[in-house]
Amino acid sequence: MPVILLLNEEREALFTGAATVIMFQVIYLAILTDYFTKVDITHTNNFSIMIPRVFSCILMHLIVVPDLRQGLRLMKFAIKHPWFFTVIEEEVDDEVDTDEDDDIVEDKVETELTKKATEMEMS
Repeated sequence: MPVILLLNEEREALFTGAATVIMFQVIYLAILTDYFTKVDITHTNNFSIMIPRVFSCILMHLIVVPDLRQGLRLMKFAIKHPWFFTVIEEEVDDEVDTDEDDDIVEDKVETELTKKATEMEMS
């Protein structure tokens, strides 16, 4: 497996995401455990109830399995091609940014506002 180089920010984001997922899974398991300890699940001997259960299990399996396989394919693709999923930041200019451009824009805005104000006063 190739080594994937990560920045510290990416590592922190990955760790935070993994910790959040684990926290939600633990909470979900606690809720399910609490629910299923209160619910009495009984087996049925009635054949007319077992037929829809088997039918629904088969249908659910047929519907869910293709989605799971596609998810596994996407995860494998992401692992094999991590450069498709990295954020490429824009290059920063080496020149010193001056506020001259901002001053020119502010001057143009001020002149436009004064022109409009004088036109409104004249009319």
